[in-house]
Formats: sequence, C-alpha cells, structure tokens
Amino acid sequence: MNSQNNIYFFGFAFAVFLGLKLLLKNFDTQQLYFLLMPTAEIIEILTGSQSVFIENEGFYFSSLDTLINKDCSGYNFWLLSFLVFSFLLIRFSRSNVIKLLSVPAALLAAKVFTFFANSSRIYASVVLQKQNIFSGFISESRLHDCIGIFMNLFFLVAVYWLLERILIKFFDYEKLA
Repeated sequence: MNSQNNIYFFGFAFAVFLGLKLLLKNFDTQQLYFLLMPTAEIIEILTGSQSVFIENEGFYFSSLDTLINKDCSGYNFWLLSFLVFSFLLIRFSRSNVIKLLSVPAALLAAKVFTFFANSSRIYASVVLQKQNIFSGFISESRLHDCIGIFMNLFFLVAVYWLLERILIKFFDYEKLA
C-alpha cells in the first residue's frame, strides 16, 4: 500500500465530491428525483401511506402531512458517504486500477446506503413527531433537525467502522502494513 500514490486517488475522489457539491446549487426537485423517488417508496412501505409527486415540490404524503423535498433528498449525505466509501476503498486497494474503479463503485454504494439511511432518518422523524413526546420541550423544526443530525452522524460513523472492519479482514491488513 503506497500512501504517497493514494494521494492522487484521494484527490480525484475529492474533486468528484466538489464537482457534485457545486452542482447542487443548480439542482431542483426534478434533478434530485433519483434520490427522492426511492426514498419516498421506502417511506410508503414503512408507513403504509401513499405519496404523490408534486412537480417542483417533492413527494407529499397527505396522511402524514409530510413533504419529502429537495432538502430531504439526502444529497449531501450521499456525497459524504461517497467520501467515506472512497477513502476506505482506495486505502485498502492494492492496484491502481482497482483504486480508480473505487470512485464509481463508491458513488453507487453510497447511493444505495443513502436510500437506507435517509429513509430511516425520515421515518424516525415522522414517528417521533407524531408521538408528540417532545412537544413543549422542543419545536417540531428543531426536533426534525436534531433527528437528522443524530441519524446522519450515526450512519456515517457506523458505516465507516463496519466497512473498515470488513476491509481489514478481507485484505488481511496486517500483512499489508
């Protein structure tokens, strides 16, 4: 494992991250449909509620009085997950070809992971807000933000820890060091 060589691959992954991050400024709900639609479908399954896609707004769940819009798309989480996956895959890969292929593989893996994490976050938010156990202590908006921060941080740390353990075992990291 040549860490000096890895710097170029880390730089490439970070450039992809920055490019995708800059694109977000120009994205509307239509461009984020690829993240919103699977998340809405998972929420439909978890809650038994149906959603309707409202152009330029997002997926509205009338029975939950919830709108999954651009802000709820998980785009930033996807990008952060992409960096975590890229960093670990590049760090543990032995060949330059595999390191290069790690970047698109990380984009795809992070996208699937984002569906799971984002749906979990939205579901937890809907359930906790409907329970009203925090009413009087914290506003719904603040509760929504706190749940999002906690869940996103939890999922990022958990996936890093789990993926690192898997890669250490798979690549027999002790022999590489």
